Amino acid sequence: MASKNAMSKKQRKKAEEARRKRKNRIIGFFSAILCTILAVVAVVMLFHGSDKSDISAQPSDIVDDGYLRVFLRSLNTPKAMGLTLDGVYTVDGDAGFRFDRGSEITVAQDAGVLYLKVGGLTIDMGGSFSLIRHAPEKEGESAGGIYIHESEKDNLFAGDLLMSATGTGIDSILTLQVEDYLYGVVAYEMSNSFPIEALKAQAIAARTYAMRARASSGSRAYDVVDTTADQVYKGFDSSLGNVIKAVDETRGIVGMANGSFAQCYYTASNGGQIASTKQVWGGTVSYIEMKDDPYDLENPYSQQKKAFISEKPKQGSSLESALSAALKPQINGAATVRIDGINSVSLSDSDVNGSLMYSSVTFNVSASKQTYVLADSSEAIKRPKIVFVHKGEDGKLVITQPDPNAPVYELSDWQKCDGSYTVKLPTYKKLKNLLSLNINSGDYEVFYLEKASGGWELISRRFGHGVGMSQRGAQIMAGQHGKDAEEILSFYYPGLNWYIIDWTEKSLSPISALPESFGYARAKPTPRPTQQPLPALVGDEYYATVTATTLNVRSGPGTGNAIVALLYSGEQVIVTGQFEDNWVSIKTVEFTGYVKADYLKTN
Repeated sequence: MASKNAMSKKQRKKAEEARRKRKNRIIGFFSAILCTILAVVAVVMLFHGSDKSDISAQPSDIVDDGYLRVFLRSLNTPKAMGLTLDGVYTVDGDAGFRFDRGSEITVAQDAGVLYLKVGGLTIDMGGSFSLIRHAPEKEGESAGGIYIHESEKDNLFAGDLLMSATGTGIDSILTLQVEDYLYGVVAYEMSNSFPIEALKAQAIAARTYAMRARASSGSRAYDVVDTTADQVYKGFDSSLGNVIKAVDETRGIVGMANGSFAQCYYTASNGGQIASTKQVWGGTVSYIEMKDDPYDLENPYSQQKKAFISEKPKQGSSLESALSAALKPQINGAATVRIDGINSVSLSDSDVNGSLMYSSVTFNVSASKQTYVLADSSEAIKRPKIVFVHKGEDGKLVITQPDPNAPVYELSDWQKCDGSYTVKLPTYKKLKNLLSLNINSGDYEVFYLEKASGGWELISRRFGHGVGMSQRGAQIMAGQHGKDAEEILSFYYPGLNWYIIDWTEKSLSPISALPESFGYARAKPTPRPTQQPLPALVGDEYYATVTATTLNVRSGPGTGNAIVALLYSGEQVIVTGQFEDNWVSIKTVEFTGYVKADYLKTN
């Protein structure tokens, strides 16, 4: 006899159907969630791009600590420097001459001697001395660096600083690890807003450039300078996350050719064509070849200038005058020439076959001339006589009267010249300045010619020398075409080999502890004066708070101006005006001046 709890066949079938429906609903629910997640990921990848670049770099057997000496030429040899030490430092490694994190010091030069001022103490430091960075005293703290308040950005300089008196000011050389150096290069050679793959390509090119420069620095006291003469370097800014990521994810990767660091030149914009080293400086580099660059040409931010050339040039205009002067020797007996029309224009005389660096522009023109004809005698006698004055052999003035019977000539009416004429004008030596097409101080521009209504447009492009990687081209390759760093580098430096150097980075030396007896006494602190309450705002003024540890207030909007006051973190100011490069004018009850808005927070 069957149990009363046993299901009938019909009931079991109904229960199985219910379980199947529940299972399908659960599968459908999780499938929907999975589809949603995949859709979100796809959208994120669409807008943010994917990090698909793992550079195919081989391990290198190079043994190197990767330290670099950077001459801070952009400081312009100041007479004095204000420094905040955001780390533990000593003078020349002497543990008895130490500075705690947060120390504020001033270094000034006078008659070839450096003086260090800290608190109320001033010390004669001789002709030079170094601030040496040490390991942090507290676990978890960063090694930090130095804030140089005369620098453009007041960023962190993470290394040792050698200062030398020059007789007119102070020269500074920063020694730091190349990866720390790159944080302050990539951010200002490109921009933190560039696609991450372009930033990675820039980091590798800049690292390679730096290592090659160091290898060839010879007996110099430095390896590179911090300006465009080598690579722009402005210190470390922790807010530039994309730059930091690009440097970190390409750590140690360099380009090599024939056993040496490659010549990884780069330029802001090549104007649509990569220049070879031979075109610009002479010499041949096999992995930097002249070729068209459609990516640079596609970028709307690639610099260009345009000049319209009319078929009917205005008489007396700069172009018409230049063409007339160049044409005159071709027309026999012409006293003066004018250009009546321009029939055609063409670019000519490229430096090498296929190059867009044209040294001439050829014009086919129609012209008229004037000649000298004998003047009517009745009109000629009414004209004033010309007296010629010159010095004789004895040095005395000699006055020569013209022959009153000599014939007088005058200009004829304009006569149309038969046919047309060909005139060439030099592009770099004449036209680029004449038509305001100059982009560079050197002759690096490339030129394009386009037909336009009523004439032609002559276009100059290329910002920089044009050799190697175009930063604007890399921006488009990564941002618009999804190219990764390796594809970008392969396009601009075909044939290079990429290696990873595992830096043998030296550890910062710890500094010995201070005597315990320091703990038995305390110097009486000098209280900071209480800031006076700020007055009410007027017009567009607004309140702001200082975010930097200390902030120099200057007499004008720029680091070249004198320091008139010092503000501390948390102090309040009134912002009264805006100036270029993010400088603002401020005031308190005690003083007025100028500071960088980067170190203020609007209340």
